[in-house]
Amino acid sequence: MYLYLIRHGDAAMKEADATRALTDAGRAESERVAAWLAHTLVCRAPHVYHSGKARAAQTAAIIAAPFRGATVEVGPDLAPDAEPALWAKRLAKTAHDLVLVGHFPHLIRLASLLVTGQTEPHVLALEKAGVACLVRDDNRAWTLRWLVQPCVLGG
Repeated sequence: MYLYLIRHGDAAMKEADATRALTDAGRAESERVAAWLAHTLVCRAPHVYHSGKARAAQTAAIIAAPFRGATVEVGPDLAPDAEPALWAKRLAKTAHDLVLVGHFPHLIRLASLLVTGQTEPHVLALEKAGVACLVRDDNRAWTLRWLVQPCVLGG
């Protein structure tokens, strides 16, 4: 099973907009990441879940656009301060690939929990619109397969 953890793109400042939509730069970096994922064919997850916050929903829609038939929906417990163990339990019962679009520090803590069994210390840093691919093997152990930050994709 492949799990793609994607941090939302750059969003407006809290003071500027309570819904915190993506900025033009955030939209552009999310589009670069989506294009890279589609071009390299590394991500074919049928489900894209996001936190429900505007910035995550917009990022999820951009990421899913190149993948025909992918469902995009609000997933539970993807808020910045959500408990990572809740998703770890869900993932233990899941067999198909997934994309989770969320926030710092939740995604970082989830990755650490899956790979090491602990939420601290963090096993990776994830920039806005960054993607971490984790894979679960036949022994149900998770490893970090790759990490792509939008800064390496140009723009």
